Amino acid sequence: MSKAGPTFIKLGQWAASRTDLFSPDLCHILGRLHSAAHPHSIRHTRRVLTSTYSDAESLDDIFEEFDDKPIGCGAIAQVYKGKLREEFIPDDWRVAHRHEDDSWIVTFITNVLNNYQNQQDTTQELITSSRHVAVKVIHPHVTELIERDLAILHCGASVLSLFPGIKWLSLPEEVAVFGELMQSQLNLSVEASNLGRFEDNFRERRGAASFPKPVFALSAKDVLVEEFEDALPLKTFLKFGGGGFEERIAGLGLDAFLNMLLIDNFAHADLHPGNIYIKFYKPTSIDLLKNVLSSLISRPRSTTDLTTNEASQEVMNALLPLAKQINKHGDDEEAVQQWTMKLRQLNEDGFQPEIVFLDTGLITELDDKNRNNFLELFQAVSHFDGYRVGQLMIERSRCPELAKDKETFALKMQHIVLGVKSKTFSLAKIRLSEVLSQVLSSVRDHHVKMEADFVNTVLSILLLEGIGRQLDPNMDLFKAAIPILRQLGKKVGTSGSYAQVDKGNLGAMLKNGVYEAGLYTPQDRAWNLNNDISPNGVPVLFIPGNAGSYKQGRSIAAELAKQYYSSYGIPNSYLESQAGAPPDFWTVDTNEELSAFHAGTIRRQAEYILAAIDYILNQYTHQNQPPESIIVVAHSMGGIVVNELFNLPEYRPGLVDLVISLSTPHAMPPTPFSRNMASLYDQRYNASVNIAVSGGSADSLLPADVTYAPIGHNSLSILSTSIPGVWAPISHQAIVWCDQLRRKLARAVLLSIDSNESTKLKPKESVLNIWQKSLTGIVYENTLNDTFDVDINASMSSGTFTAVNITRNSAAWSLGKPPPKWVTGDVAPTIRLLTDISPEPAYKEFEEGEPPITILGCKNVRPLHSCRHLSIKDSAVMPYLPRDEKWLPVRHGADEEQSLYMLDADSDTLRDDESVVVLKTNNNRKGSWMTSQFAPTNEETRVDASFARLLFSSVPLISQTSGMLALRRNYRVVNAPATSLLVYKIEAEQSPCVSTQFNKKELFQPLLKHVVESTKGLELTYHPSLNGKIMLESHLSHSPYLTSGRASNDAGLSLEIFADTFNTESCFPFQKLTIGVDILASIAKWGTRYRSALIGFALGIWCVAFRRQLKALDSSGTSENFIKSLTMVFRREMIVFSFVLVISILVSSSYSSLTLYFIGLHDIRLWFIAPLLLLASYGLLEYAFHNLQAREK
Repeated sequence: MSKAGPTFIKLGQWAASRTDLFSPDLCHILGRLHSAAHPHSIRHTRRVLTSTYSDAESLDDIFEEFDDKPIGCGAIAQVYKGKLREEFIPDDWRVAHRHEDDSWIVTFITNVLNNYQNQQDTTQELITSSRHVAVKVIHPHVTELIERDLAILHCGASVLSLFPGIKWLSLPEEVAVFGELMQSQLNLSVEASNLGRFEDNFRERRGAASFPKPVFALSAKDVLVEEFEDALPLKTFLKFGGGGFEERIAGLGLDAFLNMLLIDNFAHADLHPGNIYIKFYKPTSIDLLKNVLSSLISRPRSTTDLTTNEASQEVMNALLPLAKQINKHGDDEEAVQQWTMKLRQLNEDGFQPEIVFLDTGLITELDDKNRNNFLELFQAVSHFDGYRVGQLMIERSRCPELAKDKETFALKMQHIVLGVKSKTFSLAKIRLSEVLSQVLSSVRDHHVKMEADFVNTVLSILLLEGIGRQLDPNMDLFKAAIPILRQLGKKVGTSGSYAQVDKGNLGAMLKNGVYEAGLYTPQDRAWNLNNDISPNGVPVLFIPGNAGSYKQGRSIAAELAKQYYSSYGIPNSYLESQAGAPPDFWTVDTNEELSAFHAGTIRRQAEYILAAIDYILNQYTHQNQPPESIIVVAHSMGGIVVNELFNLPEYRPGLVDLVISLSTPHAMPPTPFSRNMASLYDQRYNASVNIAVSGGSADSLLPADVTYAPIGHNSLSILSTSIPGVWAPISHQAIVWCDQLRRKLARAVLLSIDSNESTKLKPKESVLNIWQKSLTGIVYENTLNDTFDVDINASMSSGTFTAVNITRNSAAWSLGKPPPKWVTGDVAPTIRLLTDISPEPAYKEFEEGEPPITILGCKNVRPLHSCRHLSIKDSAVMPYLPRDEKWLPVRHGADEEQSLYMLDADSDTLRDDESVVVLKTNNNRKGSWMTSQFAPTNEETRVDASFARLLFSSVPLISQTSGMLALRRNYRVVNAPATSLLVYKIEAEQSPCVSTQFNKKELFQPLLKHVVESTKGLELTYHPSLNGKIMLESHLSHSPYLTSGRASNDAGLSLEIFADTFNTESCFPFQKLTIGVDILASIAKWGTRYRSALIGFALGIWCVAFRRQLKALDSSGTSENFIKSLTMVFRREMIVFSFVLVISILVSSSYSSLTLYFIGLHDIRLWFIAPLLLLASYGLLEYAFHNLQAREK
């Protein structure tokens, strides 16, 4: 076969890899053909080169050196070594120090570091270590020979396929696949293109893997010129050891291959050890710092940026002769020992391995069908579902009808997978070669014909297993695949799945084509999951945030489906009657990009989403009235992407009519390092209705004070602590799956839908009203003039009453007439009602009925005649905690049915002949008691205490002498700055009588309500167990670097206390109730809020200290110790810095534009924060340098 020519040599090599078709013994024999090629003459090589470079007078004009002896020979071509002349070096082989996409801060720091290293060189350097190249030339007459042989093979395959028992092999199709493989290798320009594509795929990855750089200008069909790699063959490491580098080399190879296979779908298909080489580089600490900064706030730099070419070349010059010696004389123990010692020394000196892949003529690129098959099979294996693996292999085979005994085949796969499960996927415990051999043996026995490129992918894993086992037997294949699989994000969820949209349609507007879109498929709908998307509802689009996954929207999507359908496939009758429609939940996969750091990324995502929206709306053209707009749910930076979407010139008004943003930094960029990021915030939303929900204090990634949305009158900005039934802060990631919140969001979305409208939404006033009711509590609009009768006799009471053990039947209580104005100070009292009958609708209840309880003015009370609703001044739904029950930590939230409902009615409109009546309607609301009173209208108590006292001590709010005269009492601590930088501590100690048997009549435990008065939005925080130590935080008040909220800064701290003081037999509820500033908690909050400023101040102090070093070097010729320079800065410049920052606060109080700079404050009472931040930055810097010195020693 080796003498039959290149076709049969390649055929033998190919057949040796098809263990699914041929026996292992035959494959082993055919494997010898890998070294069976014969070289051609140098005359043919020069003839081909001269023909290819016809414009050159001679080859010497191109190559400064050219070795006539080939360095390698294959079945198709052979390789020579040469050296290019300077003028033929491609521009992309050179690298400048400056990266075009670097942000200004990276550029600035890089310049400073370069000056520190005396590397301020503006010239460009070669990426490669030399100008040597590898020149590959096609063998003579190989094209004609291959075409002839392929015709013979095709004829033979057609004859053989006529025999029984051979048809399942599909030999003519296999010959066609083999022919395509051969044809691709005959054109070396294809290999050059493959090299360029591999280089593009791996350029921005931090893993140290590289490919030779092709010279496209000198490459053609018969000639390939590429970078010559002075590197060590991997087989040397496999045979003689890696001197401590084995695990890293194995990890680099595995990571590179999994990225090719799973992310790029463009994998090297000939990964035997002869095509893998190793070289070494040594990154300096400055290079590493540059890369870290760039990866955090700009873009990741390639491995080449970290390579020190001179040091790397010296190492390779020392290792290459040694490797040749031990490969030639393997029994030279002294040389092997030198090899091992040299590698260990490199390891100790901080050198890192870099893996180089050669010979990319053969690649595996699965089509969409086979790639989905492979990924679905990969997922089934990862879940150890062997039976499903067998089913998938049969279903996705080329000829499923020819498979024999399908049930037995699936059971065999289950047996194999369960055997794997017992050993895990650590290569030390399992031999993938044996496992896959069992699989392929079963494939042959049962005639399951797999696609060739599918099998090639499996065989690539086999080759990888062989290399991995020799280098690192403990390598865990799936553990290494997890971070890459996260990027891939197979579109399958727990309560539904995503059907992928054709990437070609949606990616057409993007140069990189990395984004995709998907449609959520709930389990309770009969959908075709084979990518047959036929949406027929209302489109809802989820946009993830910074480094976010499209799968984050599954919880909201599942909740939408759960609430819309009463049972399997049956819509909610009320929603259906109100022209409701099922929500089609679409999502965008932004490849987990870091959109928070780069304005260009946000613009790119916005352009893609605009194209995605157009595509999504085009999927509804089959409807009689297709939607013209879409509902958007955006998380984190996804909301800023939507804002940028509105600013695109191509955006059409009305394309998005409702935006729900969750923890989106609307007020300012989270990391304002890019000079273009601030421009995204200059223009605001222009959609019809915008809802912004913030997570509050539990959000450690984004301060809640930057997540409010200052966006016109058709908007609502609210914290999760203010939402009835949630009443808890929510972390940044949990806000998309928090059960209490997603229930509220799904209900409001479904109520907003009107399928009869072209926008598929109700009018914007109705939509905003729905969201206000859902997220802020029920507020009833009472008609004051219309009178009505109720066939109920009211129970008589006088002013204050309590009713317990209330049934679910209708009932009424008459409070009589309020006290006259001459008793209440010429001010009409407030009619206050508190009850545990919640107005919140039950879960999956959408129809709005009459309120469960209301306040009337009636002329006749037995029975109720000539009644009318009194005007409601205030209402609130608050968490309710009965006596002797414990409250979960506030971040856990509460059940919306366990709530306290307060109504305040205005008695000023009560007529002289009318009495106040409380009416409970006949409904199924849960509840057992209510209490009421005529309360003073002006019930606010001012607490005057200096800020210094609040800072270093505490101030009493309530004393037994002042008493609790009302169910609700308002307190305002006037000198307490309402700022997000201070955490207040309330200490409450209940009276001893509260816990006695004497006090069992108390209806609810004392409750604290923290109110932030701000035009930014609504912030309410509830503490339903006012006992012990309670922390109070403000978010929508005065915040650093924000000019909004300045007017409310002097309003002080507003608190409301609710206590049942009328049913406790005169037992005063509190023995102690004080408020003060919690210093430690406040300092911890400064660290979170000023983390970027701390780094900036530290860099500024470092620059000043470094400048002092340079001045000392100029004046005395010697550089002083950095710690000494830093100490001098502390004595001198730090005082000046502190003074400047304090002055900036004073000036900002008059000029709000200055609030954007320094520490962003305008309240002079907080001046002490400035020197403390400087001191913290100084300490951070000194600590870092002390640690660095200790490590160097």
